[in-house]
Amino acid sequence: MRPDAEPRQPQSSPAPVPTAFSGAPASTAPRKRRTGRRVLVGVGAAVLVAGSATAGLAGGVVHGGASLQPLDDGVVPDAAEPAEAVATEEPGERAEYRGMSVLLPEGWTADTVTDEFGSGADPLAEQVSEEWLALYPEGQEACEGQVWTWTDSSTSCRHLKVLGPGGIGHGGAGWAAVTLEPGAGSTYTASGNPMPCPEGEPTFSGAEPERTAEGRGTVQERKAGGEPVAYLETSLTCLDPATSTFVSVEQRLWLLEEPRILLVDNYRFAETEGLLASAEW
Repeated sequence: MRPDAEPRQPQSSPAPVPTAFSGAPASTAPRKRRTGRRVLVGVGAAVLVAGSATAGLAGGVVHGGASLQPLDDGVVPDAAEPAEAVATEEPGERAEYRGMSVLLPEGWTADTVTDEFGSGADPLAEQVSEEWLALYPEGQEACEGQVWTWTDSSTSCRHLKVLGPGGIGHGGAGWAAVTLEPGAGSTYTASGNPMPCPEGEPTFSGAEPERTAEGRGTVQERKAGGEPVAYLETSLTCLDPATSTFVSVEQRLWLLEEPRILLVDNYRFAETEGLLASAEW
């Protein structure tokens, strides 16, 4: 260096401009289940909704102690803000029975009933205590104060029965097992004699005018939440109280061999197929 030269000032590097960075990925809210006496399970699910980084960056949001520059200063974030998790509820409620959960149609409810199952032909025969479900649309006056029994087929409270081994083992005609095979096991009668017909349901004698021969009395395979289930449309013999004569009504049965579940529909509900399609295991 020359003696008369002025000392050189050290050059300073421009201060680095911090850039935006992504936070931790959005977490998915856990599924929630609640247990109750009537409607058994409420179901929740998390839905991801894309968030916008514009508002935060325009105002200079602090991340990790560094203030981000507003967008109008020319700084463009190099990563998108994480998605925002917003919890939403699946419509309807689910009812559980023997490891199967079904979504109840809108406006429906479920009652859990504890009954004694066995052969009514022998009062001294061993009885087995077991729960079953009654599923039905709310708002029916006939359902108010309804006392449920697994042998009752004549109630005017329109409902579905969901039964287990007790109902399957003794629900056929003459207390036989329900097998869906021709004979005593082809209907759910739960009696030694024909019972009064379900109130308000159309009855017929002889040929069934609203059903074709195809599929009548033939076991078909359907699905319940992806699992195979045996399905049968059959004719239930019952007593018409108005005429004191034996007639028939349409009965639909779904039988799952495992885990031994029988669904009985004496009221031709349009919602039954969808209810079974919603089954989870």
